[in-house]
Amino acid sequence: MSESYVRSAFSVAALMIVVSISALISSSAIVTTDSIDDIVAAPDNLIRDFFHPGKSDNQVELNPAQELALQVVGMRGANTTWANAGGSENNDAIYEMAYDSQGNIIICGSIFVDSQFGTIEVFTEGLGDILVASLSPNGTWLWAESAGTAMAWDECRGIAIDKDDNVYASGYILGNVSFGDNYTLQPKVYDGYVARVNATTGKWDWAMNYGGFDIDVGWDILVDDDLNIYVTGYYQNFTNFGTHSLGTPENNDPRFFLAKYNWTVEDWDWAKSSYGNGLSIAFQMTFDQNGDIYVVGYNTGSETWNNTFTSNHASTYSGVVVKYDTDGNFKWGKSYGGGNTFMATAGIYFNNVVIDSQNRVIVGGNVLVEGTVGSKTYYTVGIWDVLVVRLQSDGTLDWSTSAGGPQDDRLQALGLMPNDQVVVGGRMRDWMKMGNSINFSSITPQHNDAFIGQIDNSGYWIWGFSFGGNANDSTEAILITSDGYHIGAGYFSGSYTFGNSMHYATDEDIYVWKFAWDEDNDSVRDYIDNCRIVANQNQSDWDSDGSGDACETDDDNDLLHDVLDDCQFGYIGWNSSNSSLDHDEDGCHDDIEDLDDDNDGIFDVLDNCQWGLSNWTSTHELDQDGDGCHDTEEDFDDDEDGIPDADDNCPLSANSGQENYDGDSQGDLCDIDDDQDGVIDQYDDCPMNETNWTSDGGTDNDGDGCNDLLEDADDDNDGMLDVDDDCPSGISDWNVSADTDHDWDGCKNSVEDNDNDNDEVINSFDDCPMGTTNWSNDGIIDNDVDGCHDISEDLDDDNDGFPDNEDDCPTNAGGSYLGQLKGCADDDGDGWGDYSDAFPFDGTQWDDGDDDSYGDNPFGTRPDACPLIGGNSTKDRFGCTDTDGDGYSDPDDDWTDADGADALPMIFDQHQDSDKDGYGDKMYSDKGGYAELSDSCVYVAGNSTIDRQGCLDFDGDGYSDPDSDWTVSHGADRFQYEASQWRDSDGDGYGDNWGNATWNTTRTEDGIGQFILNAYKPDLCPDSPYEFALSHGCSPAEMPSLTDPTDVGGSSGDDFSSSKEEPGLSPLKMILMLFGGLLVVGLTTVIVLLTKKKPKGSTKADAEWDARDGSQVGGEPEESPASTTSGTTASPGEKSYDNYLEEESTADSTAETEVEFGEHPDQTELVEPTTVSTWEDLPAGGEYTEADDSGTVWYKTVEGEYWYRNEDDSWSFFDSDGS
Repeated sequence: MSESYVRSAFSVAALMIVVSISALISSSAIVTTDSIDDIVAAPDNLIRDFFHPGKSDNQVELNPAQELALQVVGMRGANTTWANAGGSENNDAIYEMAYDSQGNIIICGSIFVDSQFGTIEVFTEGLGDILVASLSPNGTWLWAESAGTAMAWDECRGIAIDKDDNVYASGYILGNVSFGDNYTLQPKVYDGYVARVNATTGKWDWAMNYGGFDIDVGWDILVDDDLNIYVTGYYQNFTNFGTHSLGTPENNDPRFFLAKYNWTVEDWDWAKSSYGNGLSIAFQMTFDQNGDIYVVGYNTGSETWNNTFTSNHASTYSGVVVKYDTDGNFKWGKSYGGGNTFMATAGIYFNNVVIDSQNRVIVGGNVLVEGTVGSKTYYTVGIWDVLVVRLQSDGTLDWSTSAGGPQDDRLQALGLMPNDQVVVGGRMRDWMKMGNSINFSSITPQHNDAFIGQIDNSGYWIWGFSFGGNANDSTEAILITSDGYHIGAGYFSGSYTFGNSMHYATDEDIYVWKFAWDEDNDSVRDYIDNCRIVANQNQSDWDSDGSGDACETDDDNDLLHDVLDDCQFGYIGWNSSNSSLDHDEDGCHDDIEDLDDDNDGIFDVLDNCQWGLSNWTSTHELDQDGDGCHDTEEDFDDDEDGIPDADDNCPLSANSGQENYDGDSQGDLCDIDDDQDGVIDQYDDCPMNETNWTSDGGTDNDGDGCNDLLEDADDDNDGMLDVDDDCPSGISDWNVSADTDHDWDGCKNSVEDNDNDNDEVINSFDDCPMGTTNWSNDGIIDNDVDGCHDISEDLDDDNDGFPDNEDDCPTNAGGSYLGQLKGCADDDGDGWGDYSDAFPFDGTQWDDGDDDSYGDNPFGTRPDACPLIGGNSTKDRFGCTDTDGDGYSDPDDDWTDADGADALPMIFDQHQDSDKDGYGDKMYSDKGGYAELSDSCVYVAGNSTIDRQGCLDFDGDGYSDPDSDWTVSHGADRFQYEASQWRDSDGDGYGDNWGNATWNTTRTEDGIGQFILNAYKPDLCPDSPYEFALSHGCSPAEMPSLTDPTDVGGSSGDDFSSSKEEPGLSPLKMILMLFGGLLVVGLTTVIVLLTKKKPKGSTKADAEWDARDGSQVGGEPEESPASTTSGTTASPGEKSYDNYLEEESTADSTAETEVEFGEHPDQTELVEPTTVSTWEDLPAGGEYTEADDSGTVWYKTVEGEYWYRNEDDSWSFFDSDGS
């Protein structure tokens, strides 16, 4: 590639980098902030994203084939009644929902393009139109209406139903919008509008718009019984409602408005606004039971209503609730916000409001970073959190609560259960926590999921769940039926199963879903379930108090917990703690349902103590006569024998005779130890014998109740009389027999007798403890003292495991079992007796056939590798011939040097030859100095012998080829491919050796070189460097006159002509001629270069050719070996242990290699121009050069000709003459 091309490429690359960096800088400079989606935007920037928070037009669009199976988290309690969906091929939404008097559901929102709702097709005017539609109570689409313009997005944000079920819609439009055939509105810019759909026809039948010259947005609408219309929202700059003008010239921020349109007079009655120094936005409003109006929204900065109420918090946003009557009179206002969060966006806004049956005001919205309501300060977990506040009708705070997670969570809808519990809907992301125990997660953490939750009347979350497809979903509106069913509406994405019905969204479609929440999943919805969190499908309620038996703790309402109540489902509505009604406090009414008033187990009709001691059980021990009176507490003759308990020696056993053998306090009938010896009569063998003594281990060894000295003849009760018993006071209560007392001495075997056979060898050392009895061990009849009689019972007298009839040493214990002797001494335990073991103290060896002190066992210690030949090797193997005595065995057919044998068996200092070149790897002798035949190139087989041994010597002259560790300066061959030359003392490319015998006398005197017949390129001046062509190593001044080209003393690479001087040709003339010739050659070269196409530069194949640098043409080039670090300069025979390096290119330092690029060697015979297709076709024997400045790779032949490589990897011959 030319330099200009390179410069151009770098210029383009530099330009691209500059452009990329500029783009990165510009993009990183865009500072994005988290807006309050539904509420904050520049007032002149009313675009889709402003009115559709968190939704964008580039969401992933799914079709049924792409739908994913969605898993609902925490939704098991939502039992679907019905669900319906609809929409267009882009994002659609529901914003508000209402009932008409027939229970039909009216929705309000927007659709992007033509849409389908069941069988109803709705056509739009542009991208984003108003939608108002109706569903029957069972979820069937009844009608749907749309209106809009192609030039902008138009939406319905609020709806109201009048007394005749006509539907009123409010929102904003831009451009001419037709509502039916008779009403076309023409706003100035963005205007608010009110339009009506006829209840009978389901078609637009009236519409009007309102606003000023700038932006006007209608956000919500109300209609009273007189058909008067109330609208709220915000405007910018100035606006007009009939003759009522709002706005101030000093502030063009969006501003709150509330206005009333009188249907009777068809004009605006009044319009109200606020003033201040920031935004002021109204979102939603509602009537209370008195007809007053509550409006919620937010403001930034300081904002004042009616000159009496000011909202001015340190935080960015302040949530506002204001109350007006229908005449436009301001009643009161409340504002909630946060403190100064040091430049962070923070605060509260409200976007929903409902009124409960007690005329209390519930407002919903969100809190960011920090917000305070009453005494509670909320700190958000993530970005926005959900916030719900309940106020009394006078503005007094009841309670507040929040919910949220780590991301952006928004409240978008409020609803009220018939019991005034609050239902909340919206969207969440990642995970959300409600209260302390309700947690759920979104399907995909990177998208919003819809959620619905419920709060009890004390402000505590009681359930909640999330749901949705695999992109963005939200709950935007909530209705509650009179019988407690929930209806949620909003938008969903992908596919979603509501109950058993799968619905698909083309992008973000609207849904309406009716379900009943059943927390305990018992098929009874929570609203009517008398045990909301305990499954009880039968709804049993014994005391009819509204709390089911399954979850109530006092089913009969007797003030006693069911766990303690024996009549849990008994008499209802009495006080069990009154002892006159429940004597034993068991929860059973004494007079009505308790048959055992003292709870002693005796029915009252049989109980002599019906009102006596309670809560005990009449048993024989406690109530001897079973009369229901506790013996010790209330019965005075327990055995009913006519003797009072106080005088009765057996008060619990009838014994009117009062017999008493031992004269103690207990009669014989109830006395369990009549002789008072401590052994009860049941176990006393002498129950009526000696009295007044105590049986213990000293007086009654066997505890049989008989005194050992006075009445017991067998004190241990073993069946052997004490006079014959060696252990008379031993273990008791066993019987002497051959099994229990082997030697019949009265002592129990192994328990109290430690010599069962009485042979004087105690049992623990006696191998025959139950053998022959009553003999004495004297060491003769029991040789091994094992307690077994040698003659009568011992079959192994020396106890060595070999029976006497097989034991070669029957009285001397031994373990030998191999060879000639068994049962004899074997010190090393190898089975061979010591007398026949060649290695008596080595358990792994026992035989040595060749008597070389190495055992024949190949698996033993120091095994003999040559068991039939006595040997002395010790290192690679044991016991084989080692001729040179270096410990390594001589190689043989079965064991070569590859196995570890001595590669040089006749050289003591060497045993390894890695490269197999006849030189050993060992460099230094153990005796000092260099080792004999040491290899200087251990891993490369070589034949060099002079400068170093065993290295590559291509030309075979004895001098090694140079490498990175051993260069020409160390002694390597300067001419590695010429056997006749190896030194060039003056470094001019001509060798020190000569081939002309006539030089012998003069050249041997200077000690440089030697005579080699036909020596290659001999140096005429070996101590004077001169490199120019035809110089033969001599400068012009030194060059001798030659009469014959062969006089140079050898075979020259140059084609010399006669150098005999012409008459008068002085050295100066010769120099001038030489200079002139060189000048001519130089000029010719320049001309050739200017006229000849320059060879193309290096290509992607250069790396391949670089790897072949120095290799010979004619064979496939090899990969370069890895380089190694060079060692120190070595003496002859010395070489490092590094890997052999690739041969370096050693081109002669001749004029041919020193001339400028493009010069042709003057002695080379020129050939016709030619080109070959591959390097393999180049003349053999040449060498490659490094790439020149233009990137061209050159090849020099042995004749000195030059070839250059083309871009297509072909090669062309370089002709300096241009021919």
